Order: sequence, then C-alpha cells, then structure tokens
Amino acid sequence: MLSSFIKALLPLAVAVLYSIWWGGLVFYSAIVVPAGSHILGASEQGLVTKNVTFWLNLLGILNLVWIGAALRWYQWFDPTIVEPFEPLRSLPPEKSLLIKWLMWWAMVLVQILLVVLHYGISSMFDGSEISVHYQDSFYSWHQVYLWLTVVQLAGGLWWLGLFVLQFGHKEGEVF
Repeated sequence: MLSSFIKALLPLAVAVLYSIWWGGLVFYSAIVVPAGSHILGASEQGLVTKNVTFWLNLLGILNLVWIGAALRWYQWFDPTIVEPFEPLRSLPPEKSLLIKWLMWWAMVLVQILLVVLHYGISSMFDGSEISVHYQDSFYSWHQVYLWLTVVQLAGGLWWLGLFVLQFGHKEGEVF
C-alpha cells in the first residue's frame, strides 16, 4: 500500500516541483527582469533579482532532493522498471543507473556553484546605494552564473523527460 502511494507521489512531486522551479526561472528571466529593468532601472532590478534568486536556488535544491529520492526509491524498490531512455536501454542496468547518478551529481555540483556564486555576486551589490562594486568583476561572474543556470535547466529537462518516460513503465509494456 505504502509502495503504491510513494510510486504515485514521487512522479507528481518531481513534476510539480520541477515545473515551479523551471517555470519560475524562465518566467522571471524572460518577463520580469526585462520589465523590471525598463520600469525600475537595471540597478534597482538587480536588487530584486538578488532576492528572487535566493528562492530560485532553494527551489533548485529541493528539486534535486526529490529527483535523488525518486531515483534512489526506484533503484531500491522497483527493479522491474525498464529503461525508457533509448540511448541507455542497450546498456546493462548498472551502467544505466551509473549514468543517471552521474547526471544527478553533475546537477548537484552546478547547483552548489550557483549558490556560491550567488553569495559572491550578492556581496558586490550595495543595496543601500543601489550600486554595484567592482563592476567588471560583477558582470564577469554574473555571466558565469547565467551560463551555469542554462546548464542546470538543460540537465533538468533531461531529468523531466526521463521521469515522464519512466514512471509506471514495466517490463513487457510497449510505449
């Protein structure tokens, strides 16, 4: 009974949390940042972004915890699941699982870098004066932060596709 409940809850939790994180990040960067910069000015928008990215990073961490929990749960409790991802299907299950765990650890590493960079970049921003100290350094590190965010989003899309394909697929079933 509990096994069925967890099996139903994990994909839903992963999808919901991932959607909030990914959707929030994309909406914020595509809509809010340009609108805020236009209305408030770039420096003022930077102060808003400094606070919002704390929450986006927290959502990213929670997302990775759920993905790791789901991956671990299926590794331990549901060995009947067939590899749904075509490039991994021809590999032995141990190698397929290793690739998934390596991808997860890569995303964890990127998330750690994002948190550390957020702290460093935030320390260059003076909220009381609404200005940036060390502008050249600030913008260089900010570019690194943005590229790491793109890597994280791409990795998250890989996981979302994998979980959409995987949950509920049993050996012998046809897609």
